[in-house]
Amino acid sequence: MCRGVSRKTLQRDLKEMIEKEIVVTEGKTSSLVYRVKGEGSNQGSAL
Repeated sequence: MCRGVSRKTLQRDLKEMIEKEIVVTEGKTSSLVYRVKGEGSNQGSAL
C-alpha cells in the first residue's frame, strides 16, 4: 500500500490518528472501514 513504509509504522500512525479522532472506525474485523472524520458531520471519506 505504501512503499518504503513498514507495516508497524502504518499501524502506529493509524492508531495515533484514531486516538486524536482524526480517523474513525466503522464495522469489525474483516469489514472494518476507516474514515477521515468530516468537519461538522459524522460522515467522512473512506480510507
